Amino acid sequence: MVEQDAYREGYDVKPDEMQRMIPAMIPEGTPLYSKAAQTVWNQFMNNVHVLHSLSRKGKKVGVLRYKPRSRYRSINYTQSGFKFLPDNVLKISKIGKVKCVIHRKPVGNIKGVIVKKDLTGNWFATALCEESGVLSCSLERKKIVGIDIGINNFPYDSDGRKIDNPRILKNQKRNSRGRNVNCQRK
Repeated sequence: MVEQDAYREGYDVKPDEMQRMIPAMIPEGTPLYSKAAQTVWNQFMNNVHVLHSLSRKGKKVGVLRYKPRSRYRSINYTQSGFKFLPDNVLKISKIGKVKCVIHRKPVGNIKGVIVKKDLTGNWFATALCEESGVLSCSLERKKIVGIDIGINNFPYDSDGRKIDNPRILKNQKRNSRGRNVNCQRK
C-alpha cells in the first residue's frame, strides 16, 4: 500500500527504505517478528525481479498468486529473534519457547534459524552457523590425474590405465528377456 501510494505520487520507494518501513506497518499484538516480515518481503521482491527479467528476455511468465496463510510453511529468522536455551529449548521471538530434539550441537556463531513445516505437519528448525577459523583440505595432492571417459573403455586416466565398460544395459536386457519368457509361461 505504501509503495503504491508513493508510486502514484511519482516517488520510487527504494528497497532499504521499504525495509525500514516494514516494522512500523506491523500492527501491535501481531505474532509476526519484524525481521521475519522483512525476509518475506525480500523473497517476494526477488520473485518479482526474476519474473520481470524473464519477461524482458521474451519468456512467457504468469502472475504471482496470493499464497494463503495455510500454504506458507517457513519462517526465516536472520541475525536475531531466536535463542537456543539449555534443556533442548529454542526460544523464538513472538512465538515463545519450543521444546526440540537437537541431533547435533550448533558449532560456531549462529547467523540465522529457518523454521519450516513439512507436508506431514511436523516442524523443523535449521540453524545456519558460521565457523571461525580457516578450513583446510585434508588431502595432499601429490600428482594431478586427468580422466577421460570413452565408449569402449569406460575411463582412461593420464597414466594410461583403462577400465572396461561394464555394459550394464546389455546385461539388463539379457536378464529381462529371461524373466519375460518365464512370465509368459505362467
